[in-house]
Amino acid sequence: LERVQLIPGRHPGVITAKITHSNPWAGEILHPLAARGYTLGTPGDRSITQPIIIGIDPLEHDEDKRIITHQLYDDMGGKHLLVVAGTGGGKTTLVNSILEHLTDSDDTDVVACDVAKGGAAWSWRWACLRVHVGAQALPSVVAELEAAVSLGMARAAARLNATGKRSASHKPTRDERALVIVLDEADQILAESPHPLRGRAQSAVKWLLSKGRELGIVLVIIAQRGTLDYLGKSDV
Repeated sequence: LERVQLIPGRHPGVITAKITHSNPWAGEILHPLAARGYTLGTPGDRSITQPIIIGIDPLEHDEDKRIITHQLYDDMGGKHLLVVAGTGGGKTTLVNSILEHLTDSDDTDVVACDVAKGGAAWSWRWACLRVHVGAQALPSVVAELEAAVSLGMARAAARLNATGKRSASHKPTRDERALVIVLDEADQILAESPHPLRGRAQSAVKWLLSKGRELGIVLVIIAQRGTLDYLGKSDV
């Protein structure tokens, strides 16, 4: 933690010095939902289009600016998310925050996949549409990705038949829900390998990254190793 931060000003010769007198990480830091006395509302009263609260900035003293959020879906469509961090880097906490919001959204279906230990995915199994965990789940994960591609193609075809042209991005509703696929430990799914299932997974992910966002299909990819060898080809 840098105790002194020098911030260049807008005018020449003006520099602001920000000095931290105490360690903001020394005490207990509550998640903003807990810090604000959050209580469960009516199930399904949130939306994927709303900002997802994922944490708090202990260095920010303005209460209104301390909360850190992530926008996973807006008027332009979905926003794929890639998270890369080593063990202890906070990936599980982030995934739990995202899943807590999405599984309470009445316009979203969530499929959680983890071919390793399946910690976060398994914890939310009752709230997700489907969950695939464990090393034996790789075929199911690949099938899920390919099913998402089929869903996207069907939506694109239906849109073209209805309007005769490509219309605006998919608007999630209770009947036409967004689909979010969470790929935890993705480096064990997408790593370069002669295994045919990994090649199929790469092809499906490539298509979804390119076409899925405007069709209401979002990927949340979490990995420990963010290199081409572990996340597949450069297109992925």
